[in-house]
Amino acid sequence: MRRALRFSLCFSLVALAVGLVGCQLIEEHNDPQASTTPVAVQATAAPRPKQAKHKRKHTKPAPVSTLDPEPPSDGAEPEGETTEASAAANEDANACPDDMVLVNGDYCRNVQHTCLEYVMDVEGSPDKDRCKKYSTVVECKDDKPRRKMRYCMDRYEWPNKKGEIPYTLTSWEDAARMCNAVGKRLCTQSEFNFACEGEEMRPHATGFERDDKKCNIDKPWHKRRKNMLPRVQCEASPTCKAEMDRLDGREPSGSREECVSPFGVYDMNGNVNEWVSMPWKSPGKRSAVKGGWWGPVRNRCRPIVQSHGETYIGYEVGFRCCSAADQPAKEATASSAAPSSAAAVPRIRTGGGSAPIFRPPLQGARPVRPPVAQPPSPPVQAKPAAKPKVGAETASGETAKPAAPAQPEHSGQRTAALGGD
Repeated sequence: MRRALRFSLCFSLVALAVGLVGCQLIEEHNDPQASTTPVAVQATAAPRPKQAKHKRKHTKPAPVSTLDPEPPSDGAEPEGETTEASAAANEDANACPDDMVLVNGDYCRNVQHTCLEYVMDVEGSPDKDRCKKYSTVVECKDDKPRRKMRYCMDRYEWPNKKGEIPYTLTSWEDAARMCNAVGKRLCTQSEFNFACEGEEMRPHATGFERDDKKCNIDKPWHKRRKNMLPRVQCEASPTCKAEMDRLDGREPSGSREECVSPFGVYDMNGNVNEWVSMPWKSPGKRSAVKGGWWGPVRNRCRPIVQSHGETYIGYEVGFRCCSAADQPAKEATASSAAPSSAAAVPRIRTGGGSAPIFRPPLQGARPVRPPVAQPPSPPVQAKPAAKPKVGAETASGETAKPAAPAQPEHSGQRTAALGGD
């Protein structure tokens, strides 16, 4: 009996213990706090390093972002260089008027060329004035550094318009006044040289070989038979015009596209000779011609002819103008502008009557008056019925009488001779 009671008691205790353990397990299984706490710790702890790494990845390339208002220095330098290059290009583009070309660079005063082959003349002998091919090895013999030059030059020969025949039969004086009237001046010897040859120091504007296909050169020469008149008078004179038509070998400016210098100036060799100025010389000796014309002459950049005076006119001599660079275009002043009517144009007397000649004063110099016949001052009135008094003579020593027509201004000068290049 006691044994059965003990067994029952033990069984009850075991059952109670098993029940308590089972309830505890069930309670732990159903408790949300106990089951989610480890997960919550993992969820909050793990993303933190990942989130920090994610931020470091995005902050590293930030300096090159297009949204950054202050780009880094390595990105700003090429931007600055581009701006400077653009500014320099704009400066050069605006340095000269539209009808002129900028000539800019280093000029050698003393150049040595070597001729490899000469042009053969009609007799089959080498023409020492005309080199067919030069060596491309050129020496600058200057003892001091090259001269910096920057100026503007007309793209074409006067009237500086493509497709028009260039003017000739114009004196150095008139050429200087016409350039002054449009705010320009005649080019100097050095300016012509550099614009023609460039920094490469070419003997010809087109290069190192003479080529009559590129430029208007080496046409047959015809001897002049008559004295020529200034351009306006010659066009009005049938005799002079006919002679000019017989001699004329000009072509429209810019018609030969390959006859262009390194700077883009056309017809610097051939077509017509061009007046240049030597302002350091005394009046009357400031004129020279360069470049060559359409005949069989030197037609190079460097040669110069100084034997033609300031009043000389030639059927082959024209001109073009230059001006300083980087300056606003100058307007012609009232004293240098072209007259509005023929009545206001000063006149000179010629054998064929008077004709208008454009003579505004030279810019920056005293006006040069043409050597024209002037009436005596004070004029002496000669009366047909009265005998002149004893000693009533003019300033020239002649008695008063009606004035005879004066000879043409340039009739006594040599004009348009071969070799004027």
